[in-house]
Amino acid sequence: MAQLAFGTPAEQKKVPTGCSSIDKALAGGLDYGSVACISGETSAGARELAQALMVSHLLASPTATVTYIDAAFAHDVRKLHTALVQAVSLRGDPPENALKALDRVQIMKVFNFEGLTESLAEVREMLEGKVPGPSKPGPPNPQGQAAIPPQSTINDSQAESEEDEMLDDAPSGLPHHAPLQTSPPSPPVQPSHLLIIDTLTHLTAPQLKNNYVQAQALLHAFIRSLKHLTTRHRICTLVLNDVLANAKSGRDESSSAFASCVAQPALGKGFAFMLDVHLLVHRVGKGAIAVKQKGGEKDEVAVVEVLHDRYGTRVGKWAGFTVDDGGLLMAVT
Repeated sequence: MAQLAFGTPAEQKKVPTGCSSIDKALAGGLDYGSVACISGETSAGARELAQALMVSHLLASPTATVTYIDAAFAHDVRKLHTALVQAVSLRGDPPENALKALDRVQIMKVFNFEGLTESLAEVREMLEGKVPGPSKPGPPNPQGQAAIPPQSTINDSQAESEEDEMLDDAPSGLPHHAPLQTSPPSPPVQPSHLLIIDTLTHLTAPQLKNNYVQAQALLHAFIRSLKHLTTRHRICTLVLNDVLANAKSGRDESSSAFASCVAQPALGKGFAFMLDVHLLVHRVGKGAIAVKQKGGEKDEVAVVEVLHDRYGTRVGKWAGFTVDDGGLLMAVT
């Protein structure tokens, strides 16, 4: 049974799961600046995989934040807290760090596709500094001076023009002082936000039944907007998607590499190819892979496969895992 492995904040260029076998298959985890999708049944471990990403992301940095858009109304805060407590204990950190990490999680409940777009707009405003996020504000200015406005604040152009006119009209005998030099731009901040949408299928299924063509166009426009937000702010975005069990459409290039898996990701091929990374989570019998665990063999284990990787070479990689009572993922050997 493999141990959890979390990187230091300086090493966090990806979001790992903390499970060695899965992180090896994903070449370290999910990338910042990319949109990933996990397609799978709820009982197969897809939601536990998303929770593992949340735990490792929150514990990688004291400023890391998470926005969880919950359309399935299935997010259990107590399970997340239990997983955080267990992960903090394995790291040797004080237990109160679990509650501090939980304070940096923002949960949004949505009922329809319109609510999803509104939630995405709120996330965009938060990332641009227009509205406060789940993280705590920084310390006050020790000198009592007014706080510097965020970068999204636009100075008054009229005031600037008046100052320029005053400088131009200054007497020639007086020394012409050089304009104040602004401080050099600060180095880019390490990406520290994880956005999870659970589950996109629940919001689009009614529209797909009423008008499939219009719903697909709306879905593609949403994914493009989501991709723009993700790349602009260098966040990691994860979308959960249902699967069609016992699909009769036949096996194709988006199917599992396991012959026993007949599940097909929902929302169609067009949606899958708009993603940067597409993962499939399902269960296989103990005869498909070797499973050795304390207490004997299990009848089934969960498997995560990489179905699509736009910029990498992870297609076809897979890893088996189990979920312990605390909600943490454990590799199978």
